[in-house]
Amino acid sequence: MTDTVALVFAEALRIVGINAIVLSRRFVRRYLQGYKMSSERILHRIANLVITNRAQICRDTVWGVPIGFFHGVEVLYDVRASKQGEAVVRSQYEPCPNDVSERVKNIFLSLFPRIPLFIIDLGLWELHSETERNELFKQLLVVIDTVREYFTDLNLMLVATPRELKMRINSILPSHEIAILDDYEIYSGLDSKHVIVLDPYAEQCLDEKTIRKAHIYILGGIIDEVFPRPYATKTLVELHALEAFPRYSLKLWGSTVGVPNRINKIIEIITSVRYGKSLEQAIIESMSTEDKIARILHEIHKRFGKERRVAIQQVLDIMRLFNLSEKFIHRIVSSLKSFEIKS
Repeated sequence: MTDTVALVFAEALRIVGINAIVLSRRFVRRYLQGYKMSSERILHRIANLVITNRAQICRDTVWGVPIGFFHGVEVLYDVRASKQGEAVVRSQYEPCPNDVSERVKNIFLSLFPRIPLFIIDLGLWELHSETERNELFKQLLVVIDTVREYFTDLNLMLVATPRELKMRINSILPSHEIAILDDYEIYSGLDSKHVIVLDPYAEQCLDEKTIRKAHIYILGGIIDEVFPRPYATKTLVELHALEAFPRYSLKLWGSTVGVPNRINKIIEIITSVRYGKSLEQAIIESMSTEDKIARILHEIHKRFGKERRVAIQQVLDIMRLFNLSEKFIHRIVSSLKSFEIKS
């Protein structure tokens, strides 16, 4: 699936007359060092850096060697070569006498479709312990990186954000374009036909059609690793009058066991499905080793629990469903103490 961020950014460059752009050496060292990227991914990264004011597009005659081409824009690396660029990408710390960044940024912002939009509702922040708040803050930083990997800051919104959290985010990320709202009035203007609320305890199960049809996904900024909060999302729904929006749970084969529940992982799963993967594949690929082991044990108990007998080959077959290495077979078998294990 084509990268919309790169596509729109390339279009913005062409509108201002830039068809060949050179990456300065300092920019590459700072932002691309160690990455192997296609020209599409390079343009995506530049777009995110430009809209957050960490990179500049400078009109300049710079020579370079071609390293890629995407949607009418040639990407070059800054070395003395036979190809001349019409502009150069520089870091925010380099001189840029003929800066066209703002113009490119404004065109990008006018063209970029801010769909999907992920809304993190932080209305229950005060109920968390200090440990949980710190964990939630760390999760939000990972969420921002995840959203930037696939989209831009424009695709993320925080609502009912406490002042304390807003200050912490702004101190870590002084340059960003994330909408951080103090209240939740944004909900009153949303079309319920295109909005879904993710709730692990919702009766309706999320499916691929629903994911692809939705434009806006509301997720609760909730941590329950220290104190269980089984109906926290439902509380948010009632607190912020979200009853008009359907609630869905994210499950694999009808169960939440092993299904990742961290916000960034849920966003990864939704994005993967929007990009064409099956929901089953997206969930399994997002699972950690611990998630997979927990789910494999669940599947063994579900399928062979009555007989309390399972063959090693049957265990291996289930492990393969989750792409888990056979080196974990002993760990799984040792957890089946009430089972007769057949060779």
